[in-house]
Amino acid sequence: MTADNGYDIDTLLEKLPPAQAEAIRMTHIEGLTNREAAERIGVGVSAMKLRVHRGMQRLKDLVDEDGS
Repeated sequence: MTADNGYDIDTLLEKLPPAQAEAIRMTHIEGLTNREAAERIGVGVSAMKLRVHRGMQRLKDLVDEDGS
C-alpha cells in the first residue's frame, strides 16, 4: 500500500515495534476504534492509544529522516 506522499506504508510499518505497527494497522487501516482494537488483542484502551500515538510519532520521524 502506498500513501499519497509516495511512501510505502507496509515498508514503514515494518520499521516499527510489532505492537505499534499492529495498533496502527487496526486503527488507521482497518478502521477499528481504539476500544475495538484493544478488545481484539486484549489490552486496555489507554495502552492502545499509547501504541498508536508512539507509532504515529515514529512514522513521522522516519518520514522526516528520509526527507532530510
